Amino acid sequence: MGATVGKLTGAAPMPGGQGAATVEAGGVRVAALMVVNAVGSVVDEAGQVLAGPLDQASGQPQRWLESLSASPAGMAPGATTIGVVVVAGTVDKAGLARVSSMAHDGLARAISPAHTPWDGDAIIAVAVGGPPVDAGWAGMLAAEATALAVRRAVRPGR
Repeated sequence: MGATVGKLTGAAPMPGGQGAATVEAGGVRVAALMVVNAVGSVVDEAGQVLAGPLDQASGQPQRWLESLSASPAGMAPGATTIGVVVVAGTVDKAGLARVSSMAHDGLARAISPAHTPWDGDAIIAVAVGGPPVDAGWAGMLAAEATALAVRRAVRPGR
C-alpha cells in the first residue's frame, strides 16, 4: 500500500506495487517477488515508460530526464525497491550473494534511474534445496525474473 514510482522530478508519481515472476531455463527455476517503490520510472523491454512522473498536460508517464527541471540533490530518502529471489536447488552462501548481486541487474533493466542515493534497494536470495545449481546461471535467471516482476508490479492486472 502506498508504493509509488517516478518520484525523482517532483511531478505526480504513479502507483508502484508488488509483482512476481518465475523464469526457468536449462532445468533451473528462479522466482522473484518484488515490491516497487522507486525514485525512478519503470520501463519496458524497449525502454518505454510504463510508470513514472506524470506529465501535467497529457497525463501520461514520461521519462525522468524529460521532466527533471532541477537537481534533485536535496531530495529526502523515502523510496526503496525490495524483494526476494528464490532458487529451486542448492546454492552455497557465496553463490547466493552472487545471485542477489546479479538480480540487481534486473532492477537496472526495469527502473530508470536505478540505485540512486535516494533508493534503498535490497534483494535477498534464498535456495530451497535440491540438486546443486550454478550460481552464475541462477543469477542470470534472477536478473530476468526481477525485471519481469518489477514490470508486472506497475502493469494493470499485474
